[in-house]
Amino acid sequence: MIKKIVFKNTKDEKTKKEVNFGKINVILGEKGSGKSTFLRLIAEAIAKTNIFKRGSKIEDFVESKYCLAIDKVVDETGEYYSNNFLNLNKSQNKYTEGLNELQEKFSCYITQNDSRKSSIDYSSKFKKLVKENLPIYVSEILKDPINTEFLQPYDDLAKAFCEYNDLSKKTINYHIPFILEQTKNVNPSLSSLQTNTFDWNAEKMHLNSLGNNLSNGESGIKRQINIISSLNLDIIKNINSLEHYKDYYKKEYAEFNSKLVILDKTLNDFLLATEKLNIKNTMLKNALESFVSSYEYALKTAKEKLNKSENNLSQYNELCEYFVKSAEKLFNCNKAYKNVIDNENKDTYEVNWNFKWKIPNEDAIFLKVEPFDLDESNIQHIIKETIGLNDNKRKNIIDLITSSNVYTLMSQRKKEEVINSLLNEHIKLCVGDKNYDQMSNGEKSLFGIVHTISNIDSGDNSEYLLLDQIEDDLDNYTVVTKIIELLKEFKNTNKQLFIVTHNANIGTLLESDSITIDLEKELDQKMVENKIINKKETAESYYLEGGFEALNKRSEILNYKLKKGENND
Repeated sequence: MIKKIVFKNTKDEKTKKEVNFGKINVILGEKGSGKSTFLRLIAEAIAKTNIFKRGSKIEDFVESKYCLAIDKVVDETGEYYSNNFLNLNKSQNKYTEGLNELQEKFSCYITQNDSRKSSIDYSSKFKKLVKENLPIYVSEILKDPINTEFLQPYDDLAKAFCEYNDLSKKTINYHIPFILEQTKNVNPSLSSLQTNTFDWNAEKMHLNSLGNNLSNGESGIKRQINIISSLNLDIIKNINSLEHYKDYYKKEYAEFNSKLVILDKTLNDFLLATEKLNIKNTMLKNALESFVSSYEYALKTAKEKLNKSENNLSQYNELCEYFVKSAEKLFNCNKAYKNVIDNENKDTYEVNWNFKWKIPNEDAIFLKVEPFDLDESNIQHIIKETIGLNDNKRKNIIDLITSSNVYTLMSQRKKEEVINSLLNEHIKLCVGDKNYDQMSNGEKSLFGIVHTISNIDSGDNSEYLLLDQIEDDLDNYTVVTKIIELLKEFKNTNKQLFIVTHNANIGTLLESDSITIDLEKELDQKMVENKIINKKETAESYYLEGGFEALNKRSEILNYKLKKGENND
């Protein structure tokens, strides 16, 4: 518990001012007198932390404008000096950021514009809570495929573009000779390939027929050569036999002379016939060899032409198949893209999530997500994750097809990122059975204050409550029945309260010590304990009631109305 803080004049450090504190301390003063700033100084003293950096340049406006600074602090353990404080080293334009960091050092330091009073769902604590639990919630949503059905059109789009990309990477020969021959005189500005009417099957049958005829001719010639060769052997055999008979006839010359002449003539005729036959055989053999050589060349040429034709036909069929598949894949891309556009153009494109999660160590607070419609930014994010667009510009189908992006199917990680992003945007705080964002400002303020105060023991410096104008958006009856009753519970505990207020009930009914603030005055009058004004007003009556006269007048008016109402009854 802080017993007192000693302040000093920064222009004359010998001039000091002690401010003593009790159990419950109410900070009062006119509007703009520096009450919230004084509460900040108390927070710095408790946390032993300065918001502003120290140096030759004075960053803290309290020092530069009001010539005021903390000298030392006295608590139950002893005293400590401000020159040993930790510095957050914030510049003047980072004051709000520094104040938020200072708040983090307290479990219950509610500032004047504290988000917990009106928008706890935007507070750093809530955002941290959501961030810590999102992975758990994402996993739960992904367990049931029905929760991600809304991603199917985008998944189909990614799949269609992946298939088109895979096909477009295939190596295709666009320079098939017969196509070049057909198109070489075609105007190059024409956008479509001329149709070729070449009949491959007829040409192939013609070449096969030619090959069969050549084979049959070759077989006939070979049979004739074999017959001639056989006759030649017979003649040679006969000549050998005749030579034998010639010797015999010579011995019998006298007896067979006339027959020998005839036989010799016959032999010469046979020899002449044999020579002619040999010449003819040689000619036929040469002719056959020439024919065979020509045939083999023609056959080789025909086979090469046939193979080339078959290869061209195969490449042509492959090219035709490529264009057919390209058209099919482009059709699928366009269909998938239209499905996405159709979904975007619906009046409502709903994500049917309906989850409610209990927050650990909280009885009344829940996090939940209800069915919602995807907006333009949601859709852009999904498209970016599914087909990898690197900008937020809306693209048409041609842009997507001609893009240099490498499209990939939607991975589990990307799906988790999409779910995480949508959940982070649409998750809501629920208080009991009521959505926080549907509560009135008064309900939000009351909940934020009560919740923060009730959970004071869950954080740092939990023995201190620093409250700045917590009555905003609350009616006085709620202040009396809810806030004051809650704060009274701390009177018999080890808690110390510092409260900036303009509410008469808070300032009076807590039976607190008062500290009147006017930082524009001299050091001795900047902070006055339990001030008496004009010897007839307390600080509470003056600043909170408008003076005893106003207080009494209000009491008279209210009593008159009460009696009048009773008489009418």
